[in-house]
Amino acid sequence: MSTTQSLIEIIDGSEENLTIQRKRNGFISEIQIRAIELNVHSPNVNLIHLAMIFVYEPETGLFGWEYYELSDSKQNDSLLAISKIELFLEERYIYISNTRIVFFILPIPPGAIWINEFTKKYATNDEAYQECFSILLADKPREIEGEKVLNTPLWKHVKRRFFYKDRHGSVHGESVAKITDVTYHDSLWKIVLESSEKRQTTLILDEDYQVIDVFGDGAIKT
Repeated sequence: MSTTQSLIEIIDGSEENLTIQRKRNGFISEIQIRAIELNVHSPNVNLIHLAMIFVYEPETGLFGWEYYELSDSKQNDSLLAISKIELFLEERYIYISNTRIVFFILPIPPGAIWINEFTKKYATNDEAYQECFSILLADKPREIEGEKVLNTPLWKHVKRRFFYKDRHGSVHGESVAKITDVTYHDSLWKIVLESSEKRQTTLILDEDYQVIDVFGDGAIKT
């Protein structure tokens, strides 16, 4: 047994797998998503019980991942709770090209779009898993979060009530808006947001993920 294997304990019955489709350079690409829960037995790591999500595209070798800490109470209930992959995809849109995987994340409440970009390629997903575990054991979690990690504020571009389901338009209601599409062309990102009433707002971002235009139902024009 390798040192990594002895320090990383994957929780029995916690693994989930799902394949989704995305367009990559105009063609349909299959993306493999894997979720696990694990215990980390290492004095160098503060996060002991984790959930990890891995995203791999076999044709390009591109690989991205995220993790979050689970409390003891969540450890007992997690296997009976909602799918980890389902939760992951609820707040994220995965974009892929020949050179990068990007997670566009609309958290709840949605004050900004968080963006995680990955460009490193691996021959196999197992190779990527092992490097990910090694980074975790070395206590370098920032390296797990992506090569670019940033957020794009929304409130000055999109009306707050666009994001919430409440007949009075209260911003204290349930947040139900989602990212439904992301495309990249001529060094510009086009991100489509959709409300619970199927109304749409479109953001145009530059190469550095800064908003340069917005239009649609929830747009704030300056």
